[in-house]
Amino acid sequence: MNKALRGLVAATAMNMATASMAQAQDRHVVIGLDLSSSTPLTSDMAYAARASASVNELLAGLEPGDRVSVRSVGDYGVTANKLNFDLVVSRRIPVIKVRRTVGQLISNLPRLTGTEKLPVAQSTNLIGFLELESYSVECSIQSTEFLLLTDGVEWSPSTNGNDLAAGTATLPQPETENLKGCGLTMLGIGQLQSSSTPATTNNLIKAWREWAENVGMTFTPKPGL
Repeated sequence: MNKALRGLVAATAMNMATASMAQAQDRHVVIGLDLSSSTPLTSDMAYAARASASVNELLAGLEPGDRVSVRSVGDYGVTANKLNFDLVVSRRIPVIKVRRTVGQLISNLPRLTGTEKLPVAQSTNLIGFLELESYSVECSIQSTEFLLLTDGVEWSPSTNGNDLAAGTATLPQPETENLKGCGLTMLGIGQLQSSSTPATTNNLIKAWREWAENVGMTFTPKPGL
């Protein structure tokens, strides 16, 4: 192999490696919107506005190639949750448009939830949501953050929400390892439609921190909005 050819091969390999690294470093933010009746996100316009502002701030660092996935959370299964779309930051869809689209949706949730197109969830299967989404993310090679706007009260076949909030129950052990290395932020954890107390918030934070540690996620609770 002559010197010119060796140089071309080396340059090509370097470009491929650089492109691969850039792709691996793209950020993926999965936003889960809890549409259950227990959270003020579905009924309180002022609360939804604060939630919108918080998410807008958290998305400020998006760059071209980064992806934002917006999902509704509640009843288990893809077909049960009507809100499902992705936005990739690009020249055609700049970051300001992504932030505006997501922000306007969140701030209008109290007007939208309960309609035929966006029904109120009959359960709050947060773990089921995370486990389903785990098959669509690559936490080991891509910066991935789950941003859930939720009170954190899990209501599912395996968990009684009242017991969890009271601190007398724990969350079930994770059924997947695909979430290892992901981040999990809960905006509004402990902020129920009614009967919120410091003890309730602390109990929910403790339960989710233990669950996140077991699955290998970095957990960030943000109860105040």
